[in-house]
Formats: sequence, structure tokens, C-alpha cells
Amino acid sequence: RRILRREKRGQRLLKQKRPVSRTLTAVHEAYLGDVVWPQRIVGRHSVYSVGAAAPSHKIFLDVNSRETTEHKLAAFSAVHKSLTGKTSEFLYHVLPHGTPYEQQR
Repeated sequence: RRILRREKRGQRLLKQKRPVSRTLTAVHEAYLGDVVWPQRIVGRHSVYSVGAAAPSHKIFLDVNSRETTEHKLAAFSAVHKSLTGKTSEFLYHVLPHGTPYEQQR
């Protein structure tokens, strides 16, 4: 995966428009998908704290794969930090009993 710089006004870096797949956000999203590959990501939250320079990210995984991947959560966090520099916490999304989504299942 490759990240291309944004073009600044008045400076043309490339002869063609930068593809969306080469943006910083798209590459970091692809890294996240690669790190947790057999699992599904069901939700994300960015937590902004008052004294922190950057937000920390909470990434929610599917509960169905909990038994096989629970011991890997710290490794997921460390690998994601080394690839992107973002602080992240991996959790399992557990719905409370009685929610409409839980009743449909």
C-alpha cells in the first residue's frame, strides 16, 4: 500500500488526480482490515480526551470469533500502533439483552 501526498495549491505533483485508494485515510483503513483479517469490524469510536494530542480509537469486533481471538487483542493493538501511529483499543461489541437487533436474531 502506498500513500501519496496531497497536492498543494499551485503545485502540481502528479500528472493525474490522486486515487482515493492512495490517501492516508484509505491506507490506514486497509491496514486495520489486514490486521484483524479473519474477524469482522462491526463498529468504531474515536475518543477525544482533554489533555491528549490525538484521539484514541476503539474498534469493535464481532462477538462470534471471541473464543479464537481474545488472546490476540493486545497484539492487534501493538501492530496497528506500529503501522499507523494511532492508539487503538480492540473490544468485542456485545449488545444488551432486549435490544431490537438482538430480538431479530
